Amino acid sequence: MKLIKTLALIIALSAGNLISLASTFSSYVEDYRYDFSVIDEDLESAPSWRSNEAYPPLSPRKADSAARELLTRLVKEPERWKRINITLSQIKDEEKWVYVIHFIGFHPPGVVDGPVPEMRVVVLMDGKPVVPDIVKLKRPDEE
Repeated sequence: MKLIKTLALIIALSAGNLISLASTFSSYVEDYRYDFSVIDEDLESAPSWRSNEAYPPLSPRKADSAARELLTRLVKEPERWKRINITLSQIKDEEKWVYVIHFIGFHPPGVVDGPVPEMRVVVLMDGKPVVPDIVKLKRPDEE
């Protein structure tokens, strides 16, 4: 996926268009960092939530469903992960928003203490989850 985004950036730059990053949300699970990068193009194509509208264009339940479906492709045993929070996050201007759905995982077998893995999945107002770039982190003994 990172290769695809890199190629898209190269193509856009060569065409004279610069891809602009609106915001990035990162999560860390096991030895990986998940970067959910919202680019301007995706944000602009998604519906706005105008200040004169009482409700956002996408319901929290639909955002939760989209996030859960993406989570099944990102983590082991996704059925054991629990959603603990759904947040609306304003990006770029007063009418552009995304949902950030916060999940917590579970301790691996044999571990009873310490931090539990967490994942924050970003969903655009058109119902599309942002597919993260996944970066393998190096442990200190791997350097």
